Amino acid sequence: MSPLKITVKRRERLPRKLKALYTAVAILVSFLIAAPIVAVLGIDPLMFYKYLIVGSFAPYSIPLTIINLIPVTLCCISAIISFRAGLWNIGQDGQYVIGAIFLLWIASLMPSVPPPLSYILVVLAGGLAGGLWCLICGVLRAYTEANEAVTTLMMLYVASSILNYLCYGPWRSSVGFPETFPLPQSYQLPNIGPITSGIIALAVLIFIAWIILEKTRLGLEMSILAEGSRVVDYVGIRYRRLICLVMFLSGFYAGVAGSLYLSYSAKFLQPGFIAYYGFSGVIAAWLCELRVEYSVLASLLLAALYSSSYTMQATLSIPSYMVDALEGLLLICILLVHFFTRYRVEIRFISTAEKGDRK
Repeated sequence: MSPLKITVKRRERLPRKLKALYTAVAILVSFLIAAPIVAVLGIDPLMFYKYLIVGSFAPYSIPLTIINLIPVTLCCISAIISFRAGLWNIGQDGQYVIGAIFLLWIASLMPSVPPPLSYILVVLAGGLAGGLWCLICGVLRAYTEANEAVTTLMMLYVASSILNYLCYGPWRSSVGFPETFPLPQSYQLPNIGPITSGIIALAVLIFIAWIILEKTRLGLEMSILAEGSRVVDYVGIRYRRLICLVMFLSGFYAGVAGSLYLSYSAKFLQPGFIAYYGFSGVIAAWLCELRVEYSVLASLLLAALYSSSYTMQATLSIPSYMVDALEGLLLICILLVHFFTRYRVEIRFISTAEKGDRK
């Protein structure tokens, strides 16, 4: 039998509308694949889809969807920043937790800071803590070539352990539950009707990220960094400094996600504060093809899944891990679309004549 020859070739650049169509098909396919999985659990797939939509966009679910949208979008931007530079920060949840912890500590030291200065501190404290936490991994990558995907993921477990220690230890509230003392009132973002004012901070941060990535020299240097160290050296960019700056900026946005969520929703820390918005942000980053201007739209889908999970657990007794499985299916389908829209796979048999020519 003749051996197979598999060749992967790069395709010509596809129109943006066609890529958007392929992405929509990938989303639809992932939801269709979920149907037999739900059926195995003894649940009617049609009811699953019904409550998936109702639990996401019903009038009573919209505020919850928006609450989830803010951290998912910020973690999405965090992933976009690192991925656009060819760096793999996948530990956004660790930076998210550290940002919230640092804000609560700062607020406990200065509980009387008046608004709007306290609101500015919410963003800066969380961003600075998350950025420095991620910078540790950036320094390890820049100076020791340590894999940042591994180090950022490991730092997540360190942050989780710190959170548990504080909730069960020195910051434990007098209520008796494993939770911390509440965030002072002056640091809690107010609501504008049924919608939290955190959406305003989100809009400002999205605009800043877009300016940095699309309109500044740093954004250009990040795209050059993604091409590899040889290209960076040829252009004359300081390789190590750029890696550290990108990782700090990526961690900054993930840290802000944690401090904002603590400020407008959670109000205190508990072991369940890690909602794994970071992993959803990574999926949203690929879903929007690493474009900040589409980050809200992509994150809205993931935030809606979070909201619908509560409805489905209450009405259909669907286990919470079903939403995680659905996110995994979505990621797999999106990555497949990204691959096959960029590359063409050719498979053919090698004839005897070709084998002879090679010899």
